[in-house]
Amino acid sequence: MWLRRESAGNTSRVEIFWRTELWTHRRAADRAGHVFRNDGVTPAEGAIVFAYHTDSKGLYNENGKPGWRLRGWAIADKTGAFEFSTIRPASYPSGTVPAHIHLTVEGEGVPRQWTEELRFADDPLLSKSGANDSRRGEKSGLVRPGRRDRKTQHIEFNIRLKETADF
Repeated sequence: MWLRRESAGNTSRVEIFWRTELWTHRRAADRAGHVFRNDGVTPAEGAIVFAYHTDSKGLYNENGKPGWRLRGWAIADKTGAFEFSTIRPASYPSGTVPAHIHLTVEGEGVPRQWTEELRFADDPLLSKSGANDSRRGEKSGLVRPGRRDRKTQHIEFNIRLKETADF
């Protein structure tokens, strides 16, 4: 499992909660949802959702450092609910890829798997066909509209687990 905190090369215990904060300077968005078993109905209590994304400049880390600076884990509660609070990521510096958040899920009885990327319905880089495919449930990302509350954008999305591992 990817449940490690790197500290001078040592691995230490990390506590995981259903709500996790990833931002570094300011809160700009909440991403909340539920994890369901393969049937799409049964909550996946205890499933661990790992999220990572770029910063406001479209970079995963500063000065070419390896790894993801904005990352976190949340564990689904008994209803399958989880939540991340973070900034809205930016597109890669090339400006050709829509902003997105990478998500994986794993845990006891949950094979490690990728979900589709979470993308934003109001992103000008998102193609209309990609948004339409996502609404039909096809593999082009979890394109989600959001609602605004002052300066915070709230996104809700659900994850339906697969029966087999991706990696």
